[in-house]
Amino acid sequence: MVFWFLATGHLWNPGFEVDEKVIGFIKDYRRVFDLACIDHRGTPERPARTCTLEKYEGAEGDSDQPFLTGVIVFTSTPDKISNKYYLGPALWRTWLAKLQRHGPCVQQ
Repeated sequence: MVFWFLATGHLWNPGFEVDEKVIGFIKDYRRVFDLACIDHRGTPERPARTCTLEKYEGAEGDSDQPFLTGVIVFTSTPDKISNKYYLGPALWRTWLAKLQRHGPCVQQ
C-alpha cells in the first residue's frame, strides 16, 4: 500500500522511515500560522501558533496539471464559530512568541 502525506511547517523528521520524499506545493494555497495548538507545541493556557493552509489566489506554483489526484484534503477554516482554534493573523513579534512556545511534544 502506498500512502502519501503533505507535511507543512517543521515536519522534517516525521518519526518514521520513508521510501520517497517529494518537495512540492499546492497551487493557490499558502502556509499561515493562524491556528492555535494546545496539545503539541503549546498548552491550553498558552497556545502556540501552528501552520495551516489558507486559500490564496496566485500563491506559489504555475502548473495547470495536478501531480496527485484523488487525495484526502484537510484545510483549516477561518470561521471562529466552527473552528475554536482559529487565531487569525498577528503581528510578527506576537506570532514569533507564540510559535516558540513549549508543549508536551516540543521543547525548544
